[in-house]
Amino acid sequence: MSSATASDPYFEAELESAWELNPTFDVAYNLGNTEYQLKKHKEAATYLSFALRNWPLLKGVAKLKPNAEKWLAESRAQVGALKVSVTVAGAEVLVDGKSVGRAPLEGEVFVDPGEHRVEATHMDYEPANQTVSVAKGGTAEAKLAITPVKAEPRASAGATTEGGGERGGGDGWWAGGGAAACGTGGAAAAAEEELGAGDRVGRGECGGARGGDRDDGGVEQRELGGSRAEGPDLCRGRRLPGVAVVRREMQGAPALG
Repeated sequence: MSSATASDPYFEAELESAWELNPTFDVAYNLGNTEYQLKKHKEAATYLSFALRNWPLLKGVAKLKPNAEKWLAESRAQVGALKVSVTVAGAEVLVDGKSVGRAPLEGEVFVDPGEHRVEATHMDYEPANQTVSVAKGGTAEAKLAITPVKAEPRASAGATTEGGGERGGGDGWWAGGGAAACGTGGAAAAAEEELGAGDRVGRGECGGARGGDRDDGGVEQRELGGSRAEGPDLCRGRRLPGVAVVRREMQGAPALG
């Protein structure tokens, strides 16, 4: 490629398109040569360093390698270089707000001489940044340590009542203090449960398909898990399979509905 062709801006645009489609050493070599001829030393150093890192062991291109090394040395003398390290692999690295790759970076990041802001971001970590200054032909290091994002505290599954129990969701269930009651109002008295056959009522839910009357002793009986129950329906007709009998003593309070 002649120097006249290499310095043609239109040829530069064509090579940049080729680089986007196929970032190989030969495209990087030609693009680096073009940027070198156009005196875009930062871009030239970037492409030429890539070409040299990925140069194949082929005799056919071996004679071109000294050219790439010469152009890189001359371009490198006009710019600064940043060596960036990040504690977490896969973090995106940005220099002056522009992405330059993901950690760990393969090589140096070439920049204009002066001050630059280096940043590392990751979706699971807090971002970190550092401002560094680099001289013409010099090198500066940026070491970024990012820390995991703190998890947000989760809301409690239920609110604790004064009796030491826990209130559940929208069925008006409260449990605590060794007694249980279900219903949608607050007029229910404490309920005593007697469970048979080693079963227990999970979270105090009670079932039954239809209600009946209370006996003379103020005792209300329910059969759970079957097709019938005595007494008003407390929990909107839900059933709990395998539960034997729940005995509730109503102490002068209205029936739970």
